[in-house]
Amino acid sequence: LGTIKKRLENGCYHSLEEFEADVNLTFDNAMLYNPAGSVVYNMADEMKSKFQDDYRKLIRGLNAEEDEKRKNGDACALCGSEKMNFEP
Repeated sequence: LGTIKKRLENGCYHSLEEFEADVNLTFDNAMLYNPAGSVVYNMADEMKSKFQDDYRKLIRGLNAEEDEKRKNGDACALCGSEKMNFEP
């Protein structure tokens, strides 16, 4: 998780999916290299489950926020980015 923290601080992630993949890989490796039932395995399993639940909630919230901005006309209808008006 230390590597993930450094990558976050250095802006290495270009998408939420990259971040999600690294976090899941960390927990998967902990469960792969530690015997089932061990403290490390159980903690990794629990933390992965918690992360996945929290990540899904985050994505739902971001999608809802983006949908609301599109409805209000505050975001581009195509990409969801901030709406910019061209003024020559």
